[in-house]
Amino acid sequence: MSKCYIPIKNRWRHHHEASILSLVGGWLNTVGFISLFGIYTNHVTGYIVTAGKETILGGLGLWALFIGIFVVTIGITAWCEQRWKDKYPNILLGFFIAETILLTLFMLAGLNFSPFYTLAEFGAILTATLGIAAMGIRNAIIRTLLSTMATSTLMTGNLAQLTIDFTIAYGAPHVSEERKQVAKQNILKILPTILSFSSGAILGAITYMLFGFLCMIFPILAMGYICYREWRFSSTHPYSTQ
Repeated sequence: MSKCYIPIKNRWRHHHEASILSLVGGWLNTVGFISLFGIYTNHVTGYIVTAGKETILGGLGLWALFIGIFVVTIGITAWCEQRWKDKYPNILLGFFIAETILLTLFMLAGLNFSPFYTLAEFGAILTATLGIAAMGIRNAIIRTLLSTMATSTLMTGNLAQLTIDFTIAYGAPHVSEERKQVAKQNILKILPTILSFSSGAILGAITYMLFGFLCMIFPILAMGYICYREWRFSSTHPYSTQ
């Protein structure tokens, strides 16, 4: 029998833990974009588009490297989850700790190597790699362990779904009341995530201009808080079998 803790959907709140993760995602993505010449640490779409552009500019190799790092990190995370989730029911905590460590290394690398003059220099590549790896872990677990929460790394799908649900809940007269209630529940799940991501992006930009890479201390502390909550929960709730 597999071991498991109370599912995330039964103990997390969309306006609390999930929103904190979204805040961190927006913060890191903005800092990476500003400091690392348009790097999107959170998602691969930007890499693919840029790689397409670089095929005619001669810089394809570097962006292919970043895509590879993103994919490999997700693969390793997925492998670890499948390998150890039954033995370690609090494996989510392990992934959050790994993400927090990578965010810390991202900050330290940025502080040590910046300012960057080109993305091709070693310090910039290393810093980008650490940020991409941190969000690679997150992108893996939001598809599995956090699948009941709104996505905390990319807002395109969230905003599209929010618009659809808002239309169903408040602008579609021929929709059943039950369907409208489902849409309203989705709005309560998605809207805090979008607002938190946007807030993280704005705060990340402002604090980076003021403090440089030291601004990453705030999302690192936020992740530390998430880690603490998961550790506290796992230490006080014995696993149950399913």
